[in-house]
Amino acid sequence: MDRRLRAIHRSLGQGADPHQVAGQVEQMARAFIADRFNLSSEGLTRPDIERLLQESAMPRDKVDRVCDLIDQCAALSYAPVGSGADDLQTRTEQIAGILKEHLHA
Repeated sequence: MDRRLRAIHRSLGQGADPHQVAGQVEQMARAFIADRFNLSSEGLTRPDIERLLQESAMPRDKVDRVCDLIDQCAALSYAPVGSGADDLQTRTEQIAGILKEHLHA
């Protein structure tokens, strides 16, 4: 995850399209979760993610926050022009922080 995070930060710093980067953040989070539970990220739904994270003893508020952030990144990848990189940077850091803390990345 750290390598992917550095690449995302670098992309944002170099002026990459926030919509494209948002899609990468969503996929990074899904792939990390799937990998931790030895699953494929293909077809991994929000209810699946919620169940997996709750079973790993992640507090419900953190589960909701991670899922909401993933959903926001997915929506941002299709959002109209004007959605900024700063907001995406914050979301990326929040997702990574929660997942690292609770899934011991």
